[in-house]
Amino acid sequence: MASYSLFADLDGTPSSERCAQVGRTRDFATINRLEANIYVAALKATYGAPPAGVRFRVVANRHDFGTYRTLAIEIDETLPDDEAATALDYAQEAENGLERWSDAGFGQWIEYGPNGTTTLHARTVEEAVRSALQITRPTPQGKYPVASWERLHTNLRDPWPEIEVPGAVAA
Repeated sequence: MASYSLFADLDGTPSSERCAQVGRTRDFATINRLEANIYVAALKATYGAPPAGVRFRVVANRHDFGTYRTLAIEIDETLPDDEAATALDYAQEAENGLERWSDAGFGQWIEYGPNGTTTLHARTVEEAVRSALQITRPTPQGKYPVASWERLHTNLRDPWPEIEVPGAVAA
């Protein structure tokens, strides 16, 4: 039976992006949870699906001002050595995180306004992934305008094959 232990805390969003603030952002718990779950999708776009024995988990952190959530990457301690090496390599790479949502092909899915207001351009992980798939899709000729978009698009398409993308063509 798997026995997971924390490898690293990856924050709740890319390092250079604004994020929900405890005590400031309206509907903080919902926005914070959505940020962390979209961050999982962005990391999967960038680094691919986690190998066996590695998982992302949204973790609650209790603070004097309230509970906020970040993303943890965990490794199964019971993996055989060869799988453990692969798991560790992936976890170390993913620990680098992202600087911006756009690094993973994601558009600006949320805007932070004055007085704790937000404008959500994606209300679910699936909506954010659909947008990223549309941004990174190939041209009608099957070419990717930016070299890294093929990897991002493929890495997103694998775990979300059911998401339809308007204007997409087969690569």
